Amino acid sequence: MIIYEVNLKVKPEIATYFKIWLNNHINQMLDLDGFEKADWFELYEADETKEKFYCIHYHVRDKKALNDYFKNQAEEMRDDGIRHFGDQFSAKRRILIEVKRL
Repeated sequence: MIIYEVNLKVKPEIATYFKIWLNNHINQMLDLDGFEKADWFELYEADETKEKFYCIHYHVRDKKALNDYFKNQAEEMRDDGIRHFGDQFSAKRRILIEVKRL
């Protein structure tokens, strides 16, 4: 199992609409072969006027499924967010491989 982690920083003025879009985006990702489930986290922030931070963990079956995504769908999926929100958000990504579950 591989975790494909996406960390998002979102400007507060678009946060409400971004969450709606992100929910749909996650569901589209889960329609892709090998993407089995997703966990969506929000960084707790008491000040509602500050930027929002979201972290998505996509549980991906194996390296082949993730590489197929990078080769065939990643550019289109990433461009969709840019088309909707431009520079009002940023994304950083990591790939995590489970070593041991305790």
